[in-house]
Amino acid sequence: MGGGQYWNGWNIAPTSWVHPPKGIMATEIVYNGKDWPSVEWPSSERGGGVPWTGEGDWGDFHIGMGGYCEGGLDPPVGYWCANHPPRGNCWGCGAVQTHTHPLGIVYGGGVLPNAPYKKAKGAVVHAWRGGGRWYTWQCLVDRDDNQNKTFMFDPKVGCNQGG
Repeated sequence: MGGGQYWNGWNIAPTSWVHPPKGIMATEIVYNGKDWPSVEWPSSERGGGVPWTGEGDWGDFHIGMGGYCEGGLDPPVGYWCANHPPRGNCWGCGAVQTHTHPLGIVYGGGVLPNAPYKKAKGAVVHAWRGGGRWYTWQCLVDRDDNQNKTFMFDPKVGCNQGG
């Protein structure tokens, strides 16, 4: 996914983020072939015998309503709003996550080698989840917590996500 690696101009080292608190869980709905018996609804790729779900055009379809998506999506509904989308999801385990964004980034340890900055407010942090850069954030810095070496993001704006 995404192909290639970007080595210049990006910090590719592991990064620590200020995680949001655990919030309200979404109402989750799962549809599959049992719900629409007259529709062909495969549970694995053609020629494959291993049941699989949630990717491509086969298996269960998960959708979440509300929960973490209440704070920024209109309407607050989607696959990534689900509490347990098939492609992996658990709170705080590093797997694919519900629709949330970090509250800040820790810049200690050389993550941002030129920090601290004279005026961090208004800076934009552009980041992606590892792998294929399919899940990106742009976050507006609100303040620099110099004591904890952390940029905190604007709580009114948060981070905008583009998949």
